[in-house]
Amino acid sequence: MRALFLTNGAEDPSTRYRVHPVIECWRAKGGEAIEAAVPPAGRERRRLWDEARRVDVVHWQRRLVAPLDAARLVSRCRRLVFDFDDALSFRDDGSVSRLRHLKLRALVRGADDVIAGNAQLASLARRAGARSVKVVPTAVRIPSTDAPPLASSGPTRLGWIGSRATLPYLSAIAEPLKALARRRSNWELRVVCDAFPDLPGVTIECVPWSPGGEDEAVAGFDIGLAPLPDDPWTQGKCGLKILQCFAAGRPVVASPVGVQRSLIGPGARGRLAVTPRDWIETLEELLDAPEERTRLGAAARLFVRRSFERSRWAAEVVRAMAGFAETCA
Repeated sequence: MRALFLTNGAEDPSTRYRVHPVIECWRAKGGEAIEAAVPPAGRERRRLWDEARRVDVVHWQRRLVAPLDAARLVSRCRRLVFDFDDALSFRDDGSVSRLRHLKLRALVRGADDVIAGNAQLASLARRAGARSVKVVPTAVRIPSTDAPPLASSGPTRLGWIGSRATLPYLSAIAEPLKALARRRSNWELRVVCDAFPDLPGVTIECVPWSPGGEDEAVAGFDIGLAPLPDDPWTQGKCGLKILQCFAAGRPVVASPVGVQRSLIGPGARGRLAVTPRDWIETLEELLDAPEERTRLGAAARLFVRRSFERSRWAAEVVRAMAGFAETCA
């Protein structure tokens, strides 16, 4: 069977974590996979739409297009699977976008199957008129080697990974981090990103993000940070930052927003923090408790291995695309 995978580009996080594992699984089953980034508009996009006529199934990853463009694609597809991992009806600031909602509705109504990254997104798709919705979480590859040991000497590393677009989430806990730096000198902040914050008084290790280096960079954390504001946009997020830390055997302090609450659990794999005081006191507690950090990190890694290993979930998407019954090794 031939499948066309339409994405936002090879380095897009959703492509790397939600599409490339599916392509690997599809090919392992003997299928032919064609990957293409969706052009902004015009003749190249129309040629890509025509390519949809020549494949058995199209896997469309998260990008929104005008309803007319969506209708043209749907009319050419034998089978269309739409995958998304963000609350696409909303802007980044959490406000409602009627235009985005109309674009999302056109895609989910035209798709044979919708793959949503969590239950919140599945509900959004159903309200928009999707006929068939499956929840497939964003998943990660678990390193085959043991998790690297936590720092035994030198400062304890608090760590955050993200992008320029999500850097304001880290900046939202700037005051707690500054207060913590005034109270404690035994830690530093590692930021893995394509831009870096200005936090006077906080020692920051700036690590430029790269797709091939993010696992090693996260393995250098001792405690992961996952602050989020609470709004309709962030409630749809799939917790990738937390899962990356968990895969490295690192506990996380997170805001109790969306899936982050269930990923952390009742103190089983990290801690939840809401107020600035929560953040300061929780981080102080973990700075003083290396044995507890080790225990939480081991539980986090086991949790990810059992519930979020990517080959398992890639196979679920392949089943939705082509009805294969066996699992993907």
